[in-house]
Amino acid sequence: MERMNMEHRAYVFDHRAFEVEYKDLLVQALSTATTAALEQFIETNRKQLTDPYEGKPLPPTWRSLLESGDVQEYGDFGLTKYYDPQDDIGFGASWSTIDEQLAEYLGDGALVLGHVEGPEHAPFDPGRSGSYFQTPEEVARNLRTLRELHEELGHRVAEPIRKVLEAGKGTGLYVTF
Repeated sequence: MERMNMEHRAYVFDHRAFEVEYKDLLVQALSTATTAALEQFIETNRKQLTDPYEGKPLPPTWRSLLESGDVQEYGDFGLTKYYDPQDDIGFGASWSTIDEQLAEYLGDGALVLGHVEGPEHAPFDPGRSGSYFQTPEEVARNLRTLRELHEELGHRVAEPIRKVLEAGKGTGLYVTF
């Protein structure tokens, strides 16, 4: 998978609360391509949400911030209840180097990506370049795998990965491009 010009962004993510409060709602909205339930969630939780583009508190006029107004974008706004868009701990442009190293040992970058949420025909991907989630259990498993590969990957590659995974330990991660 080519990611030469992609910026890897990662965030500490409250995956447990997401699973309880929002995941089913988001998956249903993606399945049906309807936004009504997401709009209601955003209105109900607006004071706990932020603008996913700027990270600022979501104003009462939040609809004016919408660019496409599709289910992906509404989902993106609601998702901010579970992470802070201003606290990016990702690899940025160095992602391509890290991805190449991981591919050599694992075949892909799943160690620092995670799993996709949503139906196969309409996965959650508001940026249209990839969005991934790691549960606390996946983070722990990926940390164990990283420890096993640390020597092969080398400190220069393994240390940034460790920092991201350690930050998501116990809560989860949200990764997007």
